[in-house]
Amino acid sequence: MKRYIAFNIIIPIILIFILPIIIFIFAIQYFSISEINLLFTTLQINEDVDIPNYISYLSVCTMIIVLFSILFIALRNFNKNRVFLSGNIYGTSYYIFYKLAKILGFNKISLIRKPYYIMFKIVLNDDFEELVNLSKENEQLCSEISIKVDESKFHNINNLRECNLVISDTYKIKVEQLPIDKQDIDTIFIERIGHEGIRVSSPELVNEVRKSVIKIMNTGAKINLFMTTSTLNTYRIIRDCFMQADRDKVELEIFQQNTADKKKKFKDKGKKAIRRKK
Repeated sequence: MKRYIAFNIIIPIILIFILPIIIFIFAIQYFSISEINLLFTTLQINEDVDIPNYISYLSVCTMIIVLFSILFIALRNFNKNRVFLSGNIYGTSYYIFYKLAKILGFNKISLIRKPYYIMFKIVLNDDFEELVNLSKENEQLCSEISIKVDESKFHNINNLRECNLVISDTYKIKVEQLPIDKQDIDTIFIERIGHEGIRVSSPELVNEVRKSVIKIMNTGAKINLFMTTSTLNTYRIIRDCFMQADRDKVELEIFQQNTADKKKKFKDKGKKAIRRKK
């Protein structure tokens, strides 16, 4: 993962963006700022500059900047048909790298093995033109499963501060796995019954999530989202439950499981995927 990010993001960014800045700093010594008028700056050549040498240096700098511009365009063309972080590479949790990948010309991405927070940001912001292999991990077993919804801990009152939405899809999520300070607040549990451990495409699950999101939104509560959903179900939940909602009225915080923990407990801090506008 680190090597992939280094060779596909960090090194290209350094070559394309940092070096021209260094070149500019080197070249700017041949200028002096004589006048600043609002957003306009008049530059004059220092009197003690050797004009032939100045022209030579300026020509070299211009040539190098042009070459790096060509490199940037070539790199974008090279990346446009490549899938960013494809295969068995687990996605980084730093969203900035996905933004940089887009700048560098990547138009395709696989959501498989990406953190849920990253999936939400990518889909909600429409960062990539094509999402590949969405159904690759899923088996069509919809007729052999059922969906259980438990609202016994959900009081459905107005001006609720926050509410958990716990979606047990591939694996069941237990209350003890939630952060301690989230275990006693209002919660809606949605659980897929049947074929545990198998990634299943389930429109029924997505539909129940959609109804629960609407209920929580109507209380005004922030949604704390805990999930073990397949790639395709996650995509459909984002698209059908959150993209269709009034984004001005929803605040969503996503909690990721701690993979280093044997009990797969969720991390104490979530990440804001959607912020309610003030």
